[in-house]
Amino acid sequence: MTRIKRIAARAALAAVSTASSLLLAEFSYRAYLRSHSYRSGVFELYVVGESSAYGRPYGPELAFPELVRQMFDGRLAGRPIVVHNLARPGDTLYPQTVPLLRALRVRNRSEPAAVLVYSGHNEYFQRPGEASPAARAYNALKLPVARWSLLAADLLCAVERRFALRGVRDFATYEYHLRRLIEESRRAGAVPILSTVIGNTAGIEPNVICEPGAGCASVRAAARRGLALEKAGRFEAALRAYREDLGEDDRRRALLEYLSARCRWAQGRTAEAHELFWSAVDDDPGGRFGRASRGLNGELKAAASRLGVPLVDAVALFESRSPGGTVGSELMSDGQHPNLRGNLLLAEGFSQALARAFGERTKRTVTPAAALRAASYGPERQAAALLESGRWLLMVSLDHPLPAGRLALALSRFQRAVELQPAAVEPRLGLGLTAAALRSESFDEARWGADVRRLLMPEGCARPEDLAAIIGRMERAGVDASSRRALERAPEGRCR
Repeated sequence: MTRIKRIAARAALAAVSTASSLLLAEFSYRAYLRSHSYRSGVFELYVVGESSAYGRPYGPELAFPELVRQMFDGRLAGRPIVVHNLARPGDTLYPQTVPLLRALRVRNRSEPAAVLVYSGHNEYFQRPGEASPAARAYNALKLPVARWSLLAADLLCAVERRFALRGVRDFATYEYHLRRLIEESRRAGAVPILSTVIGNTAGIEPNVICEPGAGCASVRAAARRGLALEKAGRFEAALRAYREDLGEDDRRRALLEYLSARCRWAQGRTAEAHELFWSAVDDDPGGRFGRASRGLNGELKAAASRLGVPLVDAVALFESRSPGGTVGSELMSDGQHPNLRGNLLLAEGFSQALARAFGERTKRTVTPAAALRAASYGPERQAAALLESGRWLLMVSLDHPLPAGRLALALSRFQRAVELQPAAVEPRLGLGLTAAALRSESFDEARWGADVRRLLMPEGCARPEDLAAIIGRMERAGVDASSRRALERAPEGRCR
């Protein structure tokens, strides 16, 4: 009995010691964060989101949060605005909330603040029962621990990033993180503002899951009759062909809806086309990129209404400024990211919400030209942004059965980049590669992926001999001689 008591005493002492160490570590971590984050006399504007909120393809200086700051002439609630853009490209909502909650816990709560939330393109929801028992058990442990400890939340998030752990990704977990973000923002004295999330609805094809073993050739073959009829302007016949040749496979549903929408649009039946374009977004099976669905945007609206949170309806805002009320490439750089006009529109929506929340008015109108001047965004940097858009479009074109629309958008971005920077080799490489791809039967990873990454990715290497390789591809694909000569006149590339 005495031995059992000694063991119990040691166990209790170890537990107390461990708890004390954990409390000390948590206290020290919070003290460290506070010493680096506590500010007075400023209006803090926190931003949660993925690459769109971060500012791609431009960078944070032309992202909508910075444009919001300019629309208030740098001051709100009588204080200078300090933007904390916590957005991270590729993130879903959960990892975005971790740095936000860390910042909110240690901020000066006596100062006014707001949290702008623009996130949704990267969300992926598991079907009921899809998460493993181990993932559900881990999630049940993680959520309360992360709620109590900033240090634990950061460590768990870092581990999940390092080992690409997904955990539970269902709608209930998404709602939990959204609700907690709102609650913690209010607890920290900040006004949360949600927004619906808009992508390029009409200007880019949905993803397609090709049949195992057959690649995408079977999808191309199935669509060939309809495409020929659509090109000839026989839209009703094209619709029938698409339904007959693509309609039997649910994996092609989004593509069928998109092609049908395109026919209805050409017929001037814009309301039908609008519904079909959105159905294609909702039914997109995912793959190279994602777009926020009507279901997710509906949840954002419902959460804002239920919790009394200001809402920016970016979908309605963009559609009100788009031809036929359907968002295409006029306001978008690619499939996900707004262009500068789109970012200004987002900034306008958030600025109006902030003005209502704090009883003020915006102080200036920011034009695209003014935004470029304020960011010192000259021709070289504008060309770099266009180059990034072209790269994005090329990457999402790989292995798509019908990549012509995506490739045509990429071609336009590279052409504009060449106009702005005629001496730069990378836009010309992109132009040549895309022109060759448009003339080819397919744009698959096996034959094209290495060239796309080696020549056009930021970490790639563009050498003089690469020009010859691309010119050879163009010649074999039948690209006209004048385009090939333009690439031949490009200056020597350089390895970066």
